[in-house]
Amino acid sequence: MPTKVKENSGYKVVGVTTPTQVVPDAEMLTRDDLESGRWTVHSTTNSASEVGLDTDARTMFVPTYDDELSRHLRAQQMFYAKCSPTPKQYGKLWAKRGYASTRTLGACEQLRMTTLMMNSGFEPHKNLQRGSEMLDGFTMATHHDFQAVVLGAISYHNTQGEQAFLDGVKAVHPEWIEAITTIANQASDFYNAIEKNNTQSLKDGCEWRCIPPLNATGATVRTHGFGYTEQLAKWVENIIGSLTDEGKSQPKLGDPQQTQDDDEGEGKKAKSKKAKSKEGEGLSKSEMKALLRGIKESAKEQQQWGRGSIPRNGVKSMWEELRVSKPALTKSLMGAIGKKRVASATGRNPRRMSRLLTDPERRIFDRTVRGAGGVVLVDTSGSMSLSEEQVKQIVVHAPSALVAQYSGGSRTRPNLYVIANKGRMVDKLPRPNGSNGMDFPALEWAIKQRQRPNAPVIWVSDGGVTGRGDNFCDDLTMVCIRLCKKQGVYVVPDPDTAIDLLKRLQRGEKVTSVIPHQLKETYKQETGQELVLR
Repeated sequence: MPTKVKENSGYKVVGVTTPTQVVPDAEMLTRDDLESGRWTVHSTTNSASEVGLDTDARTMFVPTYDDELSRHLRAQQMFYAKCSPTPKQYGKLWAKRGYASTRTLGACEQLRMTTLMMNSGFEPHKNLQRGSEMLDGFTMATHHDFQAVVLGAISYHNTQGEQAFLDGVKAVHPEWIEAITTIANQASDFYNAIEKNNTQSLKDGCEWRCIPPLNATGATVRTHGFGYTEQLAKWVENIIGSLTDEGKSQPKLGDPQQTQDDDEGEGKKAKSKKAKSKEGEGLSKSEMKALLRGIKESAKEQQQWGRGSIPRNGVKSMWEELRVSKPALTKSLMGAIGKKRVASATGRNPRRMSRLLTDPERRIFDRTVRGAGGVVLVDTSGSMSLSEEQVKQIVVHAPSALVAQYSGGSRTRPNLYVIANKGRMVDKLPRPNGSNGMDFPALEWAIKQRQRPNAPVIWVSDGGVTGRGDNFCDDLTMVCIRLCKKQGVYVVPDPDTAIDLLKRLQRGEKVTSVIPHQLKETYKQETGQELVLR
């Protein structure tokens, strides 16, 4: 229970119970984006669950003990209060920008605070720890949560608890260690490069060319140091996505347990045994070297962000607004039906009695088989083309599918048209607007139109993703790629390839995407890895 209250002109200390106390001088905190004011400092223990702050309310919870751990915990919270966005600022400026998740932003922001501490003379690598790092690493690795492990490695990087965290991960997944430490090191190098570039510019007398410093607290996105955190978090999520399978949190770095879990049925045993012998030891040395080289190569591109190229707008505001039109589908195609009757061994009415003599399985009943459905989304910008005959072939080979075309560039006309559905199509194809501009909103719409969860979605595009004004941006391309990976979208470069893929799907064959060159190049540049889609 609080036994003493100490007041100062700039702050108030609550809950002091020890004779010797060291109180952070919170009244010294000044920012470019906030007015100064009195802080309330609550004295706590060194427990990580008790330490924290509320910048909007100017309330800080820190230990006031006279030891190095307490000193570094106080310093860490002071840096958060001095440099990090307040909860209100985060909600207004950063939360909905769409470049990275709150979870990833939090880990990268913690590393930014650690970097600022080290640059100010503190030694977090010797004196800052939570005490639960090893358990955290072990728990995350036990649940095969690779993303959490990467974010943990970034959060604890350059702190005393870093090695304990890695030891916890290593006890379960030793094959992950080299990859996660490489990512954490590259993340730290990114922040250090920003500090180095800014310091060098000041030494050269080029103040007008200086980028905002790492601890900047400007009132706009482009003048606040948290913009660097956002850029780093974006890179981290791209890297994590490139190392993990579609819709899974576990990386493709070898997992003996996964191959054991997949060992179902006699037909899978041989394949599972072979996979186990290969994956149980993780990646080969050459594969691991290629993986780490890819991470480092993508980090070279990441260093260019240190020049202050922080996007002014969020991802969603960079797309054109989606305007959907559903014209009349007046033309019906012979054979393009969404369901059909096939012979079955069970049923109510024996309509196929002749099969008693001709069919060894005696399938004398009827069973209705519905089409697999699906959605075909066609980019009809200036670099693409779609003919009426190609639309017919798509409908014939995907009888219950929905076919839509999209093209941005107009402020008044619709930019997405439903041109076929359930065996019927438009009498005349709509005239395209000519540009892209809204690839991601169109993809989101197409995925929502799935008739059933396993219905295929095919995106026909040359990969020339653009935003408002038909401006190309790597960030927008990566957003589309991540959506395709997550939702299992097939990507093909032209309508003829889409028709061929539909034919093979109809025959029950295994198919894969034919990835356009522009998507491959952007993905390689951003992640250092080869793009693999469904």
